[in-house]
Amino acid sequence: MTTKISNEANGAALSAIREKWDKRDTPMAVACQLVKLANLQHGQVVLEPSAGRGNLVAAILDPSCTPDTSVLAVEREPGYAEALRQRFPDNRFRGMVTVYEGDFLVEGVDQGSLVDSVVMSPPFVRENGKDHMDHVRIAYALLNPGDGRLVSVLPKSVDLCMDRRHHEFREWFKEHEGYTIDLPKNAFVEPGVRTVVLVMRAGKP
Repeated sequence: MTTKISNEANGAALSAIREKWDKRDTPMAVACQLVKLANLQHGQVVLEPSAGRGNLVAAILDPSCTPDTSVLAVEREPGYAEALRQRFPDNRFRGMVTVYEGDFLVEGVDQGSLVDSVVMSPPFVRENGKDHMDHVRIAYALLNPGDGRLVSVLPKSVDLCMDRRHHEFREWFKEHEGYTIDLPKNAFVEPGVRTVVLVMRAGKP
């Protein structure tokens, strides 16, 4: 099942940055760790708002990790969106994966209801005035109240930077019982990229 969301063309420089970071696939070992931290439950609808080639989607659907969930996978690059459709075809996954082609930060998700959990690894770049912290805030706003969680890979800067914006982000996620866990230095292939996992609980009903 596929839903098309409009997406404006970007300049050549921005596209080059985007291409670099969209190719930062989440390693399967990290993807499985995120899914375990999300503590997904039977029948939940899980949002992956920057799906790339689908490693996180695959981990969410792994029956050894997750009991019977469905995934809303958002991807802004048409080539990657098509790769997701081919990797998770309807005839094999029985409608368990819905691919939304568009920019999550601009379009959000055209979905009538909220989601139960979020598992994500957003790009670590700032564009059009928004970045990974905005990505998390927008995704968190889509969580149903209850036992769900948001789990996201983020740069270590969310813990270390002392400017007002990072300070407010830390205060915000702590208000929602959020905390971070350091990932190993070699968790991603890019040298020198230090990363953490942010875990947040959904609001109470």
